Order: sequence, then C-alpha cells, then structure tokens
Amino acid sequence: MAEPSRHGDAGEQSGIAIVGGSVAGVAAADAVRRAGYQGPVWLIEAQPHEPYDRPPLSKQALSPATAADGAEPASYRLREPQHWGRLGITLRTGVAATSLDVAARRIRLADGTEYACQAMVLAPGAEPRPLPFAVDDAPVHVLRGLGDARALAAALRLAQRLLVIGAGFVGLEVASAARAHGVDVTVVEIAPAPLAPLVGSPAADYLLARHRAAGTAIACGRSVHAVRRQGAALVALLDDGSELTADTVVAGIGVRPATDWLNGSGIELTDGIVADERLRAGAAGVYACGDAVRWTNPLYGQAMRIEHWTTAREQGERAGTNAALFAMTGQPGQVFTHVPYVWSDQLGLKLQFVGRRLPGSATVVERSDEGGHVSTHWLDGRLIGCTAINSPKDAMLARRTIQTQCLEERPPAPPASPPEPGLAAGHQRR
Repeated sequence: MAEPSRHGDAGEQSGIAIVGGSVAGVAAADAVRRAGYQGPVWLIEAQPHEPYDRPPLSKQALSPATAADGAEPASYRLREPQHWGRLGITLRTGVAATSLDVAARRIRLADGTEYACQAMVLAPGAEPRPLPFAVDDAPVHVLRGLGDARALAAALRLAQRLLVIGAGFVGLEVASAARAHGVDVTVVEIAPAPLAPLVGSPAADYLLARHRAAGTAIACGRSVHAVRRQGAALVALLDDGSELTADTVVAGIGVRPATDWLNGSGIELTDGIVADERLRAGAAGVYACGDAVRWTNPLYGQAMRIEHWTTAREQGERAGTNAALFAMTGQPGQVFTHVPYVWSDQLGLKLQFVGRRLPGSATVVERSDEGGHVSTHWLDGRLIGCTAINSPKDAMLARRTIQTQCLEERPPAPPASPPEPGLAAGHQRR
C-alpha cells in the first residue's frame, strides 16, 4: 500500500475519492489536481499493485522475449511511484470499496476506513464474465489483470496446443502471441467472423484470412459447451458435438461491470453505472467513468458503454475535472462528447476502429490488399465510423471528421450483405 500523502487520511476530512486505479481513475485523479482542487484526494484500488496499463498484458507481456525471463517492463506502470506524493494524492492499494452512501457522499472500504467526500468519481472497471459452460476442475485462463498475464505467459512457455475461446481483441492477440511462441492454436468464435459486429464483415474477413494464413485454425459460428480433463489433456465439447483437444485453454469472452458493491447504494445500475452527458451518476457530486459507466453521448444522441482504453482515459479526464469543479463551486461541469477509438496489435498488423457501426449503416471498402484494409461506415449519407488496418492516417482523419461533426455528405452504398448490428455494449476494449 502506498504511503498516505501530506493531505492526510480518512476521518472527517472532506475531499474527493476516486474508486478504481486503472486508466480512468488515474486520469481522473490527475485531472482533479490540474483543475486546481487543493483538498485531499484519495485514489482507491482493490488490487495490490500500483496502477498499471492493461493493453500490454495481451501484447508485450505474452511475447516470447518477455515470457522467456518473466520480465515486466516498468512501462506497464501508468505513473512513476513518486507521482502520487508530488501531486498530493493518497494512493490506497490492496483494499476494495465495499459500500457507498450517496446522500452523505461517504465511501466505506473493506478495512473499515470511511471517506467523507465533497465529490467522488466511480471508476470500478470491469471483471471477466463467468464462464457460460461447465469446466469441472479443468483450468481455463482468463486475461484481465497482471496476475492473469503472468500465469498465461508461463503457460505459453510450455504449451504445444492452445485453445482460445472467443475471437475478440484479447482472443486474437493471445492467438497471435501464441503463434510467435510456435504453439499450435485453435480459436472458437460464435460470430461468423472475428470482430464482425464491431468492424464490419469486410474487415473481419480480412482478419480471418490473415490469421489462417499465419497457421491459426479458426472455427467460426461455433460455441463451447464444456471443457473437461482427459488425462494430461483438456478437451472442449462444441455445440455441434465435435471435440477439440489442447493442453492450455484461454477464454476471451468479454467482461462485465464490476459494480456488485454498488447494489443498494441508490446508484442506478443498468449494464453498468447509468450516467448523464456530464458523467453524473444520478446524484449531485457523484461522477462515473471507464468500463463500468453507461453514459449519454451527445454526439450520437444515445446511451453507450464502451470498454476501450481511449474512452476510459478521456472519460476519466472529464469526470475528474467535473468533480473538482463541483467540489470547488457546486457547478456540474461540462458534457462529455466522444468518438470511440480502439486499436489492436496482432500478427504485425495495426487494427484501428473509430466511431460506431449502427443498425442500418452501410460499409464501403475503400481499399483491401496485402498492405492493409480500410472500410468506412455510413448512415444517411454521413460518415459514422472507419475500420483501418495498417492505415493510421485514415483512422485519425475519420475520428477528427466525426468529432467535429463536419460529416462529409455521401450517398450510402448498399452493403454486399445486410449490415450487422452496431457494436454491442461491453465489447472488450483496447
């Protein structure tokens, strides 16, 4: 646990408490100080580690070079250890928030500590979904935290056959890392192609072909019903009655908001913490950000919950700034408008997706060749999203275009097949 800063500890001191020490919570803490708030700031994180970045856990942490000696680069840290004392932020690690009194704006921790708050920011993040199939005593890896990455990296050093359940970002990045280790990899995915609901069918088919060309077997339109031990092996039973055998199994089936501790608190919970366009969580002085918040995005005129790193960081900055403003002036702060952005590194490819694909949208393939792929997504003649593989300029240009609402008029081209639904809430972020 980090040492308390000069701003003191709990008791009746009133300050700003931030629950969650991942990218959203850290961004919020920094923003509180940047906004000029001088009172106590408490950053509360249930994990025992100082705040660290999650994207490397399915990338660098699993690479053969890192896994060879178990090294964990210092770059995983979101901030240097001296950062907290320099800003006068009390970092509490290894202790979870257990309850919240909204009316009194008080947070209670597992060790009995209570914080009285002028304002608070809820950034509890997400946790792996429970496995929807029986596993008995068969070990199935998930990849969410640092401990998960350590365990999976150790397994990959010994693995010969890997089964990955789910072809989302995490699943495909794990498959890519395993192939770099020389491991035989099979991926089972319930969708017709990897990431199709998010990036569109053309880009999904492009990724599917590249992974298969790299030697990964991908079974699409299939689901796992059970995983059991069979001697030293693990056997997965699929929905069609077929079986797959491996020595290591990873489930990348997504996450859910880590909000159980808020049940009964008065905070509205509907697939996460419900917040308005200013990230206010239904009560004066209470803000929310990150993977666990469903907020009304004025840019799209709809509520959305997004599990992307960039969204979490930008939400954290706005939530922290608004919380500081409320604590200092009683004002609610500014609205948070946002164009979603997510990236993934796999097989030497840089996949970037900006915006949203919505029901009724059309996908136009701008280019697709050995060097990369670009698709744009249109609704009512307006650009609403872009999928770019090895083409970062196209991705960033599209994001700027959508963000400023200088939406280029263009007749929507009919897709080759009916478009998939828009991005489902809770898709894994990177």
